[in-house]
Amino acid sequence: MTIRCFDSWASGGQRTQTFPLSILKDCRMGIDVEKYVQSAFGGVAREPLLDALGGFPNGLRETLIKDLDNFHHHGITPVWVFSGCSIARTEKPFTVPDDSAKARAAAWELYDKGLGTEAVEAFSKVGMQAPSEMYRAILKLFREEHVDFQVAPYSAWPQLAYLNQKEYIDCIYGETELLLFDVDKIINRLDFESKEFSFVTKQRLRNDLGGLTEGQFIDACLLAGSQLCRTFPPLDAANNSFIDAVGLVKKYRAIGNAITSHPDQSAYLDRFRKARAAIQHHVIMNEAGHVEQMDLANSPSDVHEFIGQRLPEELYFYLSRGVLGPQMLEMLTTGEFIEKAPLDCNESDEYKKFLDGINVMRTQSLSILSKFLHRYWNTRDVKVYNWFDSKNPKTLRPKEIECPSEKAQKWNVREKVFLPVMDAQEKQWGEFGFCLTSLVDEEFAASTITPKDPANILETTYEIRINALWRMQQMRGFIDGKTHQLTSWGRALVASINALSFEDEGLIQALYVGFELFRMKALTSKNFVPSFSGAPANGSDQDKANTLIISRFCSLYVLDHKPVGYAGPLNRNILAFSSFSSTLLRELRNFTEMTLANLLLAGDANRERENPDDWASLGLKLPFIDEPNATLGIVAKTYLDDLNSSDDKSLPARKALVGVLEGYIPNATGIQTDLEIGFTLFSAFVTGIKVLADDLIMKEEADALIAANEWLMTRKFI
Repeated sequence: MTIRCFDSWASGGQRTQTFPLSILKDCRMGIDVEKYVQSAFGGVAREPLLDALGGFPNGLRETLIKDLDNFHHHGITPVWVFSGCSIARTEKPFTVPDDSAKARAAAWELYDKGLGTEAVEAFSKVGMQAPSEMYRAILKLFREEHVDFQVAPYSAWPQLAYLNQKEYIDCIYGETELLLFDVDKIINRLDFESKEFSFVTKQRLRNDLGGLTEGQFIDACLLAGSQLCRTFPPLDAANNSFIDAVGLVKKYRAIGNAITSHPDQSAYLDRFRKARAAIQHHVIMNEAGHVEQMDLANSPSDVHEFIGQRLPEELYFYLSRGVLGPQMLEMLTTGEFIEKAPLDCNESDEYKKFLDGINVMRTQSLSILSKFLHRYWNTRDVKVYNWFDSKNPKTLRPKEIECPSEKAQKWNVREKVFLPVMDAQEKQWGEFGFCLTSLVDEEFAASTITPKDPANILETTYEIRINALWRMQQMRGFIDGKTHQLTSWGRALVASINALSFEDEGLIQALYVGFELFRMKALTSKNFVPSFSGAPANGSDQDKANTLIISRFCSLYVLDHKPVGYAGPLNRNILAFSSFSSTLLRELRNFTEMTLANLLLAGDANRERENPDDWASLGLKLPFIDEPNATLGIVAKTYLDDLNSSDDKSLPARKALVGVLEGYIPNATGIQTDLEIGFTLFSAFVTGIKVLADDLIMKEEADALIAANEWLMTRKFI
């Protein structure tokens, strides 16, 4: 979000200057990642159907790699700065209506009426997903490409201003909100194709506004509306809220008078003052790695009211290096979490019940994180505000549960114990898969029972990650805490892994998420959103049920696609299920990160790292970063439903149907291969489900999946 109406004004009257990129050769450029993401993946560059599919843009990796090459070609060294935690909110959640949810629902109505072109146009205007949702995927790629980055404690803007002041960077590419801080110039446009860049200068802008002082300029920007403070209500309907805000500032000598000159604006004045204080006293990480407050000498005593409660510096450091994401830290500092409407706008009872289960996991994550922090954090409640009932938040109380990590402390296994076992495995499933498959050997499982030895703590990043994963898997119920042997759920998952014929860590994630969803009773054949389009329409009721549960499971894996926007059929019903899986994926990621944080905070590992890259490899090699979209589920549903309507289900007829699908989705690179993978993955999943059925665990639900797999056997390609 930029300062409302500011960019359009700044681009006129020769206020924006444009020069060739060659001028920036040999510069270190600080980059506001939010601005970059919005420019690279929003606007005209946006993949229009992203909100109808979920996941990340198909061109995410290719665009990033291309732009990294462009920076290198032009002799520019980028320093990428991500925003971290949000500051304390100054308004109640959902005070401002979520127009994007309404826009998505309207786009689906157009699609359901057969107005495909109009629906695509409507989806393209919804507005892109929050850039922060892509941050972990971008950080993962940056680690792989050895790209310099930093995650700020809070906003990236004051952090970039600080780096500029210290001459660590020579220029800044970012949003206009940067001008609210001690920054005189910002680059607001980079164009590698035309080999140009554009920038604005604060002094010139102030002069064009009649010689505004620095303070008046900031006041006008805040009144106009920005990410820090929403538009002054009397200016909501203004054609140009920024110019009108400048007029208000000039008319009244004191900003308080300007605001209170309009009736019933005392609450806004309070929010405005908090935003102003947040600019003056924002929090940054200095060159020594310490977190400090700007203008500390003049700081008020209630900084927590407009920034949030201060966390231990160790956590800010882990955040800065990508070891941890900001969500759980932000929940602690603000005491709030906002559950926004999913992409499909689903409000079914099943989804609401599912969110109750997710909140249990969030409570556990908070407990795991705060276990070794000051008691204040362990007793801090967090309110969850749901979009469907924002006035009645649900309260998470970590202090009222037994911390799951207390029984998962006997994982301090050294490399000399587990590496020989890993190397000897016939199939290499990656770290997450190894942690489970290795425990089939009861003798090895017994050898992993390793209480902490203060004189022999974990050293390598490999040891830290593997032990964090073992602890996480135990706390999720796949490993027995006393014997370190697999539980019924663990044996089921390993049976599924062993049923796979090819090695792919993405398959392991899909299987694991499938079992978590099954346990939460979210992976079923029930049509919990009957009003949504896209449910199977052909064949018997059993055919429809089987089609639905198989296609839902297939959506847990990816459809191989060219790095361009998707073009093809949509399915709101499948997207609704993807809301379950994407929400769960993010919380599994948080749970895993908090387990890692717990291990580090407990002193179970050496936290003195000679190689600074070790920190990024700790967090960004953990699972649950990649988030598939709904496309493979859509392909599976379309194929199976069309086959249900045909009397000819022979192998040639099945392959002919795939040919038709390839015409529907021209940018998919191998539909038959991906369907084969999806169906094989489902069959492998059911192999594990049979283990649960034999143990009489969720037998009725398991039998439905087993029957669906038998049904699928006559619809595969081999």
